[in-house]
Amino acid sequence: MWLLCGALAVISLWLRTCFPVHAIADASYDDALFVRGAYALSAHQWLGPFDHLTLAKGMGYPWFIRITGALGLPLKLAEQLLYLAVCGLLASEVAKRTRRPWAGVALFAALAFNPVLWHPELARVIREGIYLSQSLALIVLLGLLLFPAHKRARHRTFVLAASTGLVFGGFWLTREEGVWILPALAVLAVMKLVQQGSLWRRCPAPRAALLPMLAQVLFPMLVVAVFAQVVIQGVKAVNLSRYGVFQSTEFHSPSFTRAYGALARIRHDQPVRYVVFPADARQRAYAVSSAARELQPFLEGDSGRSWQRIGCNQLSLTDCPGILSGWFMWAFRDATALAGHYRSAPDAMAFYDRLTREINEACDQGVIPCNAARDSLKPEWAWQDLQPTLHAAHQVLPVLLGLGDGRIGVDPSYGAPDRIEWFRQMVGPVALPDAKRFELRGWIAGTDPLPMLSLAPKDGTPQPWVLQLLEAPDVEQAFPGMTARRFHLVSSCAPGACRLIARQGTQSSVVDMGTGSLLDTPTVKMHVDTWVDHRTDPVTSRQRRLQHAVRPIAKAYLQVWPFGAAAGAVVLLIATWQWLRRPRPDFMLAVALACVAAVAVRTVLLAYLEATSIPSINVLYASPASPMVIAFPLMAFLIAIRRRKRT
Repeated sequence: MWLLCGALAVISLWLRTCFPVHAIADASYDDALFVRGAYALSAHQWLGPFDHLTLAKGMGYPWFIRITGALGLPLKLAEQLLYLAVCGLLASEVAKRTRRPWAGVALFAALAFNPVLWHPELARVIREGIYLSQSLALIVLLGLLLFPAHKRARHRTFVLAASTGLVFGGFWLTREEGVWILPALAVLAVMKLVQQGSLWRRCPAPRAALLPMLAQVLFPMLVVAVFAQVVIQGVKAVNLSRYGVFQSTEFHSPSFTRAYGALARIRHDQPVRYVVFPADARQRAYAVSSAARELQPFLEGDSGRSWQRIGCNQLSLTDCPGILSGWFMWAFRDATALAGHYRSAPDAMAFYDRLTREINEACDQGVIPCNAARDSLKPEWAWQDLQPTLHAAHQVLPVLLGLGDGRIGVDPSYGAPDRIEWFRQMVGPVALPDAKRFELRGWIAGTDPLPMLSLAPKDGTPQPWVLQLLEAPDVEQAFPGMTARRFHLVSSCAPGACRLIARQGTQSSVVDMGTGSLLDTPTVKMHVDTWVDHRTDPVTSRQRRLQHAVRPIAKAYLQVWPFGAAAGAVVLLIATWQWLRRPRPDFMLAVALACVAAVAVRTVLLAYLEATSIPSINVLYASPASPMVIAFPLMAFLIAIRRRKRT
C-alpha cells in the first residue's frame, strides 16, 4: 500500500509542477498582500509597517509562504505536499479500519488527483491553496481523536488533541469564515456522545460510569480548544505589542464590524441587490455624522468610483447601481485611510467607534430611518431571500460535486516585470506574462493636412503603442490631391479591445480595428492590409503537454462524481439509520457524515452569499469542500461493502 501510494504521490507532485504560479503582481488586496506579509516575516518584521492592509487578512497563509520560502520549496509544490500528507493520513486509517489495503490506495488515488488543484484559480497565490488541506485535516484529526482504533494511552490522546488544536488555530487564522467547518466537527462530537450514551445505558453502574464516559469526549475537546486559543490569542498578543490592538484581523474586530453594521442599517429608499450603502443612505449618514462626512470626498470621489467600476465590471453590469457589497468593505477601509485615520491601528479603531456611535445615536433617536441595530458583516436574513438562495444552491451544487468546471491550466502572470520577479523570488516558478504584440499594416490618406493616427483602448486603460509612417506614392497616385502614408502600428492591445482614431484638424474619426477599408470619406481614407497576432505561451511546452494529458481526468471527475456523490449520500443515509439502532464506534461513518455536513454547509453559505451579497458561485470559493466531495462517496462505498460482508 505504501509503495503504491508513494508512487501516486510522486506522480501527483510531478503533475503539479506543470502548473506554475499565476502571479498577479498588482493584486495588493490579495495575492501581493500575502507575499508582502511573507517578506516581512522573513525579515523578522512580523507583518511589516502598519497601514490599512496590514491586518486586513489572517496571517496563516503568509506564514506558510514564509516557511516554504525558507525551505526553498516552490509554493505550489509545498501546498501539494501538505495536501498529500493529509490525504495519506486518511487513506492509511481507512486501510487499517477496513483491513483492505486496496481501499486506502483507491481513496488516496482519488484524492491525489483532485482536479480542483489544477484549476487556473488555484494557480494564484491564494489562501485556498492550503485552506482545503486544513479543512480536511480538521475532520480527519478530530475523527481519529474521538474514534480511536484501539485503546490509547492518555498522553497519546493529549498529543493528538494538542495537534488538532494547533491545526484548528492555523485554520482559523487563514480565512475569516472558519465558522463553516464547525457543523462538520459537531457531527463527530455528537456521534461520539450518542455512542457513549448507548454504552452508559447498558452499564451496570451508570452513576459511577457517567463522568469517565463524558471525560472521554470532553477532555480531548477541551485540549483542542485550549491549544487552538493558544495560537489565536498568541497572534493577537503579538499584534497588540506590534500595532497596539488585540485582534487577529480587522474583519474580526468589533470596532470595524460595528461600524460596518451601523452604515448597513440605514434604510434605503429603493433596496437594490448587492448594494449595502447606496447614495441615499450615504447622504443620510453625511447629514448626521461628522465621521461619515470625513469619508464623503473619497466615497463620492475617485476611490469610490474605482471600487464601483471594479465590482460592476466583474459582474458585467452595464447599469451600475453603486458600490457593490463585496467591494464596499474595501472602499470603506480605503476611504478611512485616505481620510488620515490609519496612522495607527488604535487611531483607526477609534474612528470606527466614533462613526458607530454617531450613526447609531441618529438611528435610535429617529433622526434618520434605520433598520434594527447590527454589528456584523453578514447580510441580514429576510424571507424573500429564500427563493434566490435555493436557486443559487441549485447552481452551486454542480460546481461542488463536479469538482470544478472541467477547466484546468494557468493564466499568464501580469504586472510590472520587477514585481513579477518579486513574486518569483518568494514563491518559486511563475507563469510568464502574456507578451501580447499586435502589428497592423495599412495606409491612410487625406486632404492636407495628413490625418494623425492614434490608438484608443475601449476600457480607457493606457496601452503602449508605436507608430511608424512610410512614404506611399502608390496610394497618392490612386487618390490624386491627397497626402498618403503607409503605417506600421505595434501595440499590446488586441484589435477587439482598441479603436483607431484619425484626427484631421478639429475633426476626428473613430473606427474599430480590423482588416479592410475602415474609413472612406471625401477627406480621409484608411485601409488596414494585415494585422498579425504575436503571443508568448505563459508555460513551457513540457508543462503544456502535461496539462493536456490531465485534462481528461478533470473531465472524468466532472462527469462521474455528481452521480457518485448522490449514490454515496443514499448509502450513508441507510448506514446512519442502521447505526442509530445500535450506536458503536465507527470512524469511517463519522468522518463520511462530517464530510457531507461540510459540503452541505459550504453549499448553503455560497448560495446565501450569492443571493444576498457577492457573486460566490465559482471554483475558488467551492474548493475548500472539494476533498470532502471526493472522500465521502468512496467511504460510503467501503461502508456498504463492509456491511454486506457482515450480513
